Amino acid sequence: LPGDRPVWPRDRGAALKHSRIAVVLDTANKQVSGTVTHTAVPFNDGLTELALDAVDMQIKRIQINGKRGRFEYDGELLRVRLPRGVKPGGRS
Repeated sequence: LPGDRPVWPRDRGAALKHSRIAVVLDTANKQVSGTVTHTAVPFNDGLTELALDAVDMQIKRIQINGKRGRFEYDGELLRVRLPRGVKPGGRS
């Protein structure tokens, strides 16, 4: 349409192979809380960050291979900092 501009998806650095989601519904307080565990495989060598859509969430902490990890969250995008570059088929 006139005035519309194309919107391109961001580059994905990894493929999510598996997600395990455990939630607790608190209907009295109208809240949902839980834990999500992702298994991701990088497309290329040296992945240092994993970006995940996470709109209007409260992210308290993340773990990478059982250890506390670093992240940035702007209310829409969760950027997980990996401790070192990860290769396809490897672990961080």
